[in-house]
Amino acid sequence: MPVKDFFRLIIKLFGLYCLITSLFTVLPYSSNFVIQGIGPEFWILAIAVFILLILLFMLLIYSTDRIVDKLDLTHGFTNPNIDFGTLNDQVIIKLGCILIAGFLLIDNLGPFLADTYLLFRQDEADEPATKNYLHTGTRALNLLIGYLLITNYDRVSRFLALKKEEKLVRNN
Repeated sequence: MPVKDFFRLIIKLFGLYCLITSLFTVLPYSSNFVIQGIGPEFWILAIAVFILLILLFMLLIYSTDRIVDKLDLTHGFTNPNIDFGTLNDQVIIKLGCILIAGFLLIDNLGPFLADTYLLFRQDEADEPATKNYLHTGTRALNLLIGYLLITNYDRVSRFLALKKEEKLVRNN
């Protein structure tokens, strides 16, 4: 299977995962705030976030070639095809880094946006509410780690493969 086709498949699967995540986490999370009666401006934000998630889904499904080219995902591979029978350690680490990064980005983007909105909302309301900076900071850190992993997966795989080789040399 060509490397580019493999990444097209992975990105389309992430698009499907994003749609499922938005339907089963972001929408119930948003409806919780609507039930609490936060206000009409939240309806606008909830609709905007839902439209943004649908656009992200459409982008991931229909613009996979541009995403693969923009992120230069095929760059670190010496062989233009992936033969799943002969995967070496570095290819597996690269694929693992990309998968982990995608999950970190998709799982934390919606809750981070909602938490950030609530933090700004509490600042404007002058209400004595407990601010949860820890969750927002953790989600921001997860987004940063996901971004760094997906942009530096080749370096990470070389570093981890080098560590494995050093360990093998020390044991022999």
